[in-house]
Amino acid sequence: LRGLVITFVDTTKQVDDQQQIEEMAKALRQAMKSGREKEAFLSNMSHDMRTPMTAICGLTDLSLNEWLIGYLLVSGSVTGEELATFKPSVCNRLDRNTSGIVICGKTLAGSQQLSEMIRTRRISKFYRTICVGGLRERALVEGYLRKDPRTNKVTVTGIPPAADMATKGKAIHATVPDAKAADSSLIKTAYTPLWTNGSYTLLEVELITGKTHQIRAHLASIGHPLIGDFKYGDPRINRELKERFNLAYQLLHAYRVCFPDGTDVIAPYPEAFTRITDSLFGTIK
Repeated sequence: LRGLVITFVDTTKQVDDQQQIEEMAKALRQAMKSGREKEAFLSNMSHDMRTPMTAICGLTDLSLNEWLIGYLLVSGSVTGEELATFKPSVCNRLDRNTSGIVICGKTLAGSQQLSEMIRTRRISKFYRTICVGGLRERALVEGYLRKDPRTNKVTVTGIPPAADMATKGKAIHATVPDAKAADSSLIKTAYTPLWTNGSYTLLEVELITGKTHQIRAHLASIGHPLIGDFKYGDPRINRELKERFNLAYQLLHAYRVCFPDGTDVIAPYPEAFTRITDSLFGTIK
C-alpha cells in the first residue's frame, strides 16, 4: 500500500481557524515560489476552506487531483521534477456532496495496481446512508443503468417491485428480458440494514459495480431513496428534512474500503451524519 494515498472528504465540516488558513497559505506560497505548480493545494483542507484560500493565494476553484498534488508537494512526497513524468491522481471518485474515503495513487506503479484492483473488483467499497422506508433484511439487487448526459441523471430498469424485495430479503435479479438497452450497463448493489424505525433505515451498502449515481438511483428505483437526495429522492420528505436538519444534499458516506491483503480503512461519520442519525434513531451503540 506504499504507492497510494487515502484521504477523507467531509463537505460539511466548518473551519474557522484563521491562523490555520494562513499557515496553509504560507506553505502553498512557498511551494509556488520553488517552481511547483500554481494549482498545488493541500488535500486535507476541508471543502469550505477553498474560498479563503483562493482569496489569499489568488487560485481558482481546485479539483481533488490538484489538492492531492499540493499535499504531496508540500509534504515532500513528490518533487516538481517528478511531476513532469507522472502526476498522481484519484483512482476512485465520489458524487458531489458525498463524503468519505477517496483512494489516490501517488506513484505510477501504485496507480496501475490500484486501477487493476478496482477493475477486477478486488477492492470492496462500503457506504453508509439513510434511506426512506423500513428495510429489515439483507439483499442483493441487480438491474440496468442508463445515463442521460443531457440531464446528468440515470435511470434503472429491470427491478421487481420494492415490496417483493423487502419481504423476501434474498438476491434479486433483473427479470425484464428487454430491460437492457444498447447504452445501459448491468449494475449490482448489496445492502445490509443496520437500524430502522420503520420510516427510515440506516444502511450499509456494498457497491459491487461502480456506475454514476448507482447507489442513489438503484435504491430510489426499489422505493427507498436516500434522504436529502433532491435528484432521485422524495421531494416532500426532502423538504421536511431540509427544514429540520438543513440537509440539502444526499446523505451518503463512503465509510469503508477493504483491500486484498486484509487491510480495512474506515472514515468516521461527518458531524452532520452523526447528528441526523442520532436524531432519527437515537444513539446507536
